[in-house]
Amino acid sequence: MSVIPKEVFEKASTWLLGVAYAIEYQTKIGETSRQLAMVRGQLQGREREKKLSELTAKELEPLDSTVLAYRSVGRMFIKEDISMLKDELHKKSASASKEIVAMERAATKLEGDLKDTERTLQDLIKKVMSQGKE
Repeated sequence: MSVIPKEVFEKASTWLLGVAYAIEYQTKIGETSRQLAMVRGQLQGREREKKLSELTAKELEPLDSTVLAYRSVGRMFIKEDISMLKDELHKKSASASKEIVAMERAATKLEGDLKDTERTLQDLIKKVMSQGKE
């Protein structure tokens, strides 16, 4: 049975610990990237929804309140008061605006987290590499 010198053992254990942390940071980077992509996709959807609501409300604006209006529900259309449709569209647009602001905030936070984690991983790799040269 051979005995590993203490110095070699410490270097090897430090290197293995660095590798374990690197794997952990890489996993965190992957998870954060997936979350960021999901938030960006949801953000695009809300922006589309807001734009559609605003365009539809703009088209309904010049119409008189006596004009018949129908809302699509699945495969059928339901007769509805045009003022109610306008109010609903404005509420939908306002709600989408609030959600957009919240999602932009979340995306900014995730981007910051991602940059911090990447920076930490790079520092860890530099540290492990410099210890390996010694």
